[in-house]
Amino acid sequence: MKVVISLLVFLVSAHLAVAQEEKVLLENEWVRVVYVKDGPGNKRPDHSHRDTLVYPLTDFQVRVTRPGDKPTDIDVRAGQAAWFANVTHSEENIGKTAGERLITHIKKPAAWLCTGVAKELPA
Repeated sequence: MKVVISLLVFLVSAHLAVAQEEKVLLENEWVRVVYVKDGPGNKRPDHSHRDTLVYPLTDFQVRVTRPGDKPTDIDVRAGQAAWFANVTHSEENIGKTAGERLITHIKKPAAWLCTGVAKELPA
């Protein structure tokens, strides 16, 4: 009986360890910053990004598919930021490690960046 219970606990723990996770860290009128974690085998259906910075926290492998295109396998490296402008795609973690990243969605530019204040900053 102990063996069966131990096996069930192990299987449930393993499933929870690879679950998808999303947590909004900051949201205001300019940006939305989200922590995302996908375990091996996790899939994200088609979704869109407008003006988005992705900052990987871990190394992982992902298969990205854009509508109408063939899938592309990408070796993501921690610390290698990427910029996406107006993209729609699906994702699948095809590696053996969890993919963790910070995603910053730009909603609109901050007003002070578009006014004379930015011109007053030293070069």
